[in-house]
Amino acid sequence: MRPVMMRIWTLLLAGAAGTLLNLGASHAYDQDTQAWLSLQAQGAFTEGGALGVYLEATARASSEQKAVHERYFRPALTYRSKIGTLFLGTMFRYDEESEQVERRYWLQWSNSYEVEALRVSVRLRQELRELRGVAIPVYRSRAQVRLQHEALKIGQSVMPYVSQELLFNLNDARPSTESGLVQSRTGVGVNLALSEDLAFDVGYLGVVSNQATRDDQFLHVLNMTVQYRF
Repeated sequence: MRPVMMRIWTLLLAGAAGTLLNLGASHAYDQDTQAWLSLQAQGAFTEGGALGVYLEATARASSEQKAVHERYFRPALTYRSKIGTLFLGTMFRYDEESEQVERRYWLQWSNSYEVEALRVSVRLRQELRELRGVAIPVYRSRAQVRLQHEALKIGQSVMPYVSQELLFNLNDARPSTESGLVQSRTGVGVNLALSEDLAFDVGYLGVVSNQATRDDQFLHVLNMTVQYRF
């Protein structure tokens, strides 16, 4: 690895760890330990075609709540081009405690860039959330950056990564939510290439969540994702 890239990578890792430690020490958060498991499948309708489909199912378990307290189903249509992949979809979130279903509509653009041996993956998502008891929709923007470097690859199939995602509400929808930064997600883990079409992500995700109606949360998450491409 070139010295400049080594310094950049080290600073990113140190910055992510430092942010989590400082946040945990400087503010009284309601802390929880969770495990998230996502199953994702994505592919084109025809071989080499631009149009395709994306399916995602997620379950979240918590040490402070019922074993599986949230379930998500996120289908979308996709369009792949030279400048990235566009997603247009919906989502259903079921909350076990409240027995309520939240519906979302989402638009996403994602792409990856190679900077020498550094792979930079960018994801931008816009969501419209329909919350029970709230008269107006909640508009939320999400931006994620994920970094991987070839020099850190272990063998032929294990690739470490770091990631950062910020979530912003664009409007007030009281009493449930307020505008501004509502979540920060800092991740570190590895991607395991199980085959040409199948991969498994596993890692730690530190989630800082700013709550409008209760204490702010700091979640320590075991984050797992199975990815299948067809």
